[in-house]
Amino acid sequence: MKIRNIKLKEYGPIRDFSLEPSDFEIVYGRNESGKTALVEALINVLFKKTAKVIRYGKPRDVQVELDEAGRTINPADKKSAPD
Repeated sequence: MKIRNIKLKEYGPIRDFSLEPSDFEIVYGRNESGKTALVEALINVLFKKTAKVIRYGKPRDVQVELDEAGRTINPADKKSAPD
């Protein structure tokens, strides 16, 4: 399974983020630039869980598209587990 694209808006220090990852990506940046916010949002969407220590609450505007054997999956479309 591969992540096709990520879109995240208004979450922690992130205002408008979009990424279409290649086969290998490195996320880096200054302190408080949104690296942890990105990981928290991905954990929430992909695993329907919140991180043990969550800084910014539940993300509201995040979209992730996955490619699984040529089929596009949007995990946010699936029913989420209770918080």
